Amino acid sequence: MLNVVLLALRLAMIVALVAFLVVLLWVLWQELRLQTPQAWLVLLDKEGTERRRFSLATLTWIGRDPACWVHVDDEFTSSRHALIFWDANSRRWWIEDNLSRNGTYLNGSSTARAPLASGDVVQVGNVRLRFELESPPHSSFATLLQLVQRVCQHRQQQPTNQQEQAEVGRVG
Repeated sequence: MLNVVLLALRLAMIVALVAFLVVLLWVLWQELRLQTPQAWLVLLDKEGTERRRFSLATLTWIGRDPACWVHVDDEFTSSRHALIFWDANSRRWWIEDNLSRNGTYLNGSSTARAPLASGDVVQVGNVRLRFELESPPHSSFATLLQLVQRVCQHRQQQPTNQQEQAEVGRVG
């Protein structure tokens, strides 16, 4: 009778542990999927040297309007010239022209909407801005998966109590 109770308790602990790990992995996956990498727009002068750095929010307006996060004082830039935004589905930063009179340029080519990569140069009016993206953070999800794999490999290499008892019985 005691063996049955102990077996039931062991099974309950295993089920609880597996449920905990599933929830933990799901939470880490959600965190990784929704994580927005840090990005900046760097205001460049005519020689291409940095004048100012703007940290980007998930939605960032560029324009002449003082309410724009990236406020530029240029007569050829519209009040809300372009929008830079993070798209969680594609996991990319994008730029979108806001039907501006003079257009938005990405690396010298006119664009209505385009994905951004680190080092791209955006031009609105006479203003040039370089897009910079932080290096991808080390994924806590990938680290957890590596840890789980190591634990599983270690457990496979260790003999079970029954195997140990059988070997001790043979040796002794």
